[in-house]
Amino acid sequence: MVQTRKRNWCRKYLRENGPSTTQEILEYIEKKTTGLGGGTSNRSLGMIMKCDSMIRKIDKVTLTGETGVTYSVNLWAIKEE
Repeated sequence: MVQTRKRNWCRKYLRENGPSTTQEILEYIEKKTTGLGGGTSNRSLGMIMKCDSMIRKIDKVTLTGETGVTYSVNLWAIKEE
């Protein structure tokens, strides 16, 4: 049930905002779930979106954190019908 809800939020965010990184989608979901518990990690959200037939990974983006450490996140979009 929780995965279904998060998958629907991912779809909604991508429809409204276009291609987005896992981190951007995660921030959106965290705002929606404030007070509901059950945090989500980048990895678990990526697995949810990877298994969704309506969402596709289009690229990998390298970002730099506040401490100067670089890390990679996926760029996601809604599949064209």
